[in-house]
Amino acid sequence: MTSYHKPDEKTLQGLKDVANKLRINSIKATCASNSGMPEVSF
Repeated sequence: MTSYHKPDEKTLQGLKDVANKLRINSIKATCASNSGMPEVSF
């Protein structure tokens, strides 16, 4: 069994940033295509 190498904080922050960009772009694409769930208005 190989040992687990925990990623450093810089790598983790980079992954979090990419994940947030993917979420935002996914919502934008869904809204632009007029498909999926409607926008939530507060």
